[in-house]
Amino acid sequence: SKYLPALSESKIPFVWRDMVTAGKPNGGRKDEMVGQACTALANIVSPLVKNAEPFCVIGGDHSCAIGTWSGVYD
Repeated sequence: SKYLPALSESKIPFVWRDMVTAGKPNGGRKDEMVGQACTALANIVSPLVKNAEPFCVIGGDHSCAIGTWSGVYD
């Protein structure tokens, strides 16, 4: 990620845990790929919320919010 060097320089302690990507289309529908990425993100966020662990999701569009809030809701 291009933001990782700036985050490292900020002196804010963090642990980079996971990266979720939508993958590349292999003849499949783009909406299905986005849905899979949202599900993957929700599956990462959900246990963090259940364990009251602080987290930050850095993403590029509204699908990141869908995955994040789906994990929070779970």
